[in-house]
Amino acid sequence: MANPTFTQPRFSSTEFLGLAWGGTAISLGFVIFRAFVRVVTFRRLFADDFLVFAAWLMLLASTIIWQTQYPAMYTQYELSKATIEPTPQVLAAEKTLLRAEVAVFWLFYSCLWSVKLSFLLFFRRLGENVRRIGVWWWCVLGFTVVTWITCVGDIPYWCLLGSVEYTFTQCPTLHQVSYQWTTLHYNCAVDILSDASIISIAVVLLWNVRISMRKKLALLGIFSLTIIDIIISIVRVTEIISKRTQVDLAGLQMWGEIEMTVAVIVACLGSFRQLFVRSSQSGYLKQSERSSTMHRYKIAHIFEWPRRKASRLSQSLSFWRAGSRKSEESLRSSRQATDQEEPRNTIQTYDQFEAKVTALREPKQTSAAHIDTSDTSTVPRSNDSLRPWPEVKEIDDELPLHHMGQV
Repeated sequence: MANPTFTQPRFSSTEFLGLAWGGTAISLGFVIFRAFVRVVTFRRLFADDFLVFAAWLMLLASTIIWQTQYPAMYTQYELSKATIEPTPQVLAAEKTLLRAEVAVFWLFYSCLWSVKLSFLLFFRRLGENVRRIGVWWWCVLGFTVVTWITCVGDIPYWCLLGSVEYTFTQCPTLHQVSYQWTTLHYNCAVDILSDASIISIAVVLLWNVRISMRKKLALLGIFSLTIIDIIISIVRVTEIISKRTQVDLAGLQMWGEIEMTVAVIVACLGSFRQLFVRSSQSGYLKQSERSSTMHRYKIAHIFEWPRRKASRLSQSLSFWRAGSRKSEESLRSSRQATDQEEPRNTIQTYDQFEAKVTALREPKQTSAAHIDTSDTSTVPRSNDSLRPWPEVKEIDDELPLHHMGQV
């Protein structure tokens, strides 16, 4: 059987490590931001948060592995072209690389599927009051778990965990290359299908959730970032492998690092619960329930409007009447106090003043010591400027008008 042709790496080791560590660092910033927002908003972390943290740790572990194994990975290209001798040291390094590839494949699929499970748990908590979402959620969960099992199950363990002699003699065949091509395309297909099924849950929730259209569009834009992850997954299997060429290991792993980075970032951006819910507890309604509820509310609002207006008018009249009665009572009590106290004090003061004036004018006839101030009849009135009490009484009749002006 003819052997497949060998490819050359499309990325240098510097580019590979730069992209790997750059993506890991950027995704770490998003993970920290997610944790900060969750703690500040909800005072706790949820299960989907820990799944995202685990996904980032898997990304970090994969980057560390390639930091230690990238020399052996690029040496493999030289061995394929027979430009270097397969010394025992080189073969030992290649054996370690093959074992590391198994770990990286497990980390890659586990990272992506941890993000998927994180979204599923997040949507489960959001749509717990919607029965149809619950049934569909369990279907998507079962499909996601099964696809992860198949993805980690179709890894060519016999080539990666076998002896170095078997790997370099039996694995570089058209049959093995065709198997790798088939499994990578299958894994890409189920990855896309699982993403699409999870996005369908998000679309249903956004259709039924009671939030503003601006927030709905923002969330749709965030979830549309998953399309970038899908595109990267497609590029990963179409540009680096064919049925007649060996896998470009450096390109495969670099696109894998990028796909994991984008998945973690999308998980951090699209899971802020406060964008979905309102301050009230009943934040979710089915579309039919929401329409009927709004219809009933509008009808009730139309019939309740006259009653509310009449009630407010009645309250205003009651307050006005209460204020008027209070003002009248205050005025009446003021007039009574004026009628009872002010005339008596005025008479007493007037009599005393008139007696003193008479005593000063007629000192020989009447003594100030013998003046009876209690009886006004004994006091002579010789001056017209000293008016008798009836004239003062006329002023008292005008007091209510004076007090009304103050009120």
